[in-house]
Amino acid sequence: TRLAIEVARRLGDEFEDGVVFVSLAPVRDADLVPVVIASALGLGDAPGQPAAERVLIACENRHVMIVLDNLEHLLDSSSFLAALLERSPRMSILGTSRTRLSIPGEHVYRLSPLDRDDAVDLFEQRARAIAPGFTITAELSEICGRLDDLPLAIELAAARIPVLSPRAMLARLGDRLSLLSEGGRTAPDRHQGMRVAIAWSHDLLGEADQILFRRLAVFVGGFTLDAAAAVAGYGEDVLAGVSSLEANSLLNATPGPRGEPRFVMLETIREYALEQLRDLREETHARQTHADYFAWLADDTERVWWHSGGLDKLDELEPEVPNFRAALAWLQQTGDVSQLLGLAGSLAPMWATRGYSLEGRAWLEWGLPRSDGTQTPSLTAALRALSWILNQHDDFYRSLVIAQQALTLGEADGDSRNRVSSLMLSGLAANRLGHPEWSMAWYTTAQEVLARSAGEAWVPVSQCIVMNLLGETLIDQGEIDQAEAWYLKMRAKTQSLGLRFTPAGDAIKGLGDVARARGEPERALGHFQSALRYAREVRDGRRIAACLGAIAGALSAMGHYEVAARLFGASEAHHERIAFPFVTATFAFQRALGLPEPWASMHPECEVADALRRTLLERTAALRAVTLNAELASAWWAEGRVLTLDEAVALALAAEPISPPIKAAGGLSARELEVLRLLAEGASNRAIADSLSLSERTVERHVTHILTKLGCETRTAAAIWSVRHGLA
Repeated sequence: TRLAIEVARRLGDEFEDGVVFVSLAPVRDADLVPVVIASALGLGDAPGQPAAERVLIACENRHVMIVLDNLEHLLDSSSFLAALLERSPRMSILGTSRTRLSIPGEHVYRLSPLDRDDAVDLFEQRARAIAPGFTITAELSEICGRLDDLPLAIELAAARIPVLSPRAMLARLGDRLSLLSEGGRTAPDRHQGMRVAIAWSHDLLGEADQILFRRLAVFVGGFTLDAAAAVAGYGEDVLAGVSSLEANSLLNATPGPRGEPRFVMLETIREYALEQLRDLREETHARQTHADYFAWLADDTERVWWHSGGLDKLDELEPEVPNFRAALAWLQQTGDVSQLLGLAGSLAPMWATRGYSLEGRAWLEWGLPRSDGTQTPSLTAALRALSWILNQHDDFYRSLVIAQQALTLGEADGDSRNRVSSLMLSGLAANRLGHPEWSMAWYTTAQEVLARSAGEAWVPVSQCIVMNLLGETLIDQGEIDQAEAWYLKMRAKTQSLGLRFTPAGDAIKGLGDVARARGEPERALGHFQSALRYAREVRDGRRIAACLGAIAGALSAMGHYEVAARLFGASEAHHERIAFPFVTATFAFQRALGLPEPWASMHPECEVADALRRTLLERTAALRAVTLNAELASAWWAEGRVLTLDEAVALALAAEPISPPIKAAGGLSARELEVLRLLAEGASNRAIADSLSLSERTVERHVTHILTKLGCETRTAAAIWSVRHGLA
């Protein structure tokens, strides 16, 4: 309403006959709309002449804009309004409504919630109007977000400031509708509280749409049409029902990950719908149906994960994370441990590859101790998932024990896929525990099971994963040629299958590791950058972090220490963000491949790839002999830790396999070498600045870095160093 009034004010001078405002909120009968408009236009009574006819005649030649406020409950007047517009070519109607009129010439402008900054400003303005001493606090942004940034909700909340501090208000927002009541005395009835405002729209719905509205309240974070049909029980008619709710501003449509529509109910509206669901005692059935659907969806995705289409399914799954959480919470509340374990176990690919491992571990560790131990697919799925996550969290012993439990169940029920997965998980943990011979034996058994299962859709991807695990185990033991053979075979397999997800990138990264182990960092860099592109495409946070570390290692071997340090820092920080161990997962392997000091001595207690380190000791001696300035190396590393993931990936992909002029020149950059040459010639900072088109302050900073890196105390000492090293 306020927006319409402001638009009318700004456009008023453009209409010769001005602007007329008509409030329709009090009108309950669509037949009275012409009467109210006639009154607003100042048309007198004409006995025997209907109001509609009088308005049509009066407006026929008028250049006027009529503002009709609150049309949603008077849609039956649409035919009259269409006739009015057709007969009055110089007239415009500006309407406010919670639903479209669907008449010729209609242009819809959907009014979205406020931007967060504007929402906070509105809260501050309204709060200060009744509490002049009010000051903005850190809680305001979260309060506005919890109120969906809706102006009415913000105004109602701000009215509570005299009795509730922002912190106290935030604590009470679990019951928004009770908090957001008691509007101003002069406000219309529908603005006396959020519950009343939403009820206004709800009561305009037909019975079938009201049923759908409250059933959809169990979704959190949105839903697809397929999900709505399954949970709300609407079948093929769901599109019409959802479209009606969207048209009545009770749902918002947004594009999904594949372009399909996704529908979201604002939390304030959802709370009202949940109240309706509870009042009619339909909540239990709706929530269980919701949990059943998402358990099915997760199970279907987990099966497809092992096929070539696994990436696409996982992309479709991620927007449903809030719904999975809601389903798990419901199953926990009802004590359905078996279904909870099945759901949490089926979500293993998402937990492990999209940065949700801590959350997945929490659900699994809650459910497994409460299981009655009955052998079920749900139990084996949960065991496999937890073993996978524990391995990522460096809890290798527990990972192995649990993988063996899953293996025992898999052998008992004859489930080949479960058996192969459990064998792979067992081997992965055993290798980290220092038993590569166990790993090789289990991987060999997995290959035999896969050979007997040839023809099943999940087998080719599993074969690629086993090849990767064989390559990793062999290279950790210093068996570089054998590792390369498996990686080459794996790459050929992924190419023949047309895979564009995880195994394809793993094969390329493995070949990069082989090149690094052979002292070919330039070739390794190209492989690692290709693997990083794969990891970025599939949004696999763990592999992105690993590739950043691998690229850092290759760059350090080429003498690009500054970029290497930054990428190590970025890799470490991203490992921490996804709860993945940086040292055992990435850095220890880079140490084994060879790094300069002080990195070569970091984390000596870690024995991962220790056999490879011993194998390469002679080859990596030159790398380890380089000693970086510890203070600078630490500063660069710290700079990398604060890079965003996109910035770190861009830095890694921009690196070029070109060795710097002098590898052991204290890590001087190309620009610093230019400054050093001029300094050795006796040039002043001003002269150097003029020669290189730099500011004098920039030159001062370069000189400071040069002295620090070279361990020189004076410019003269640096000049002598440059002469001795052939730079001057």
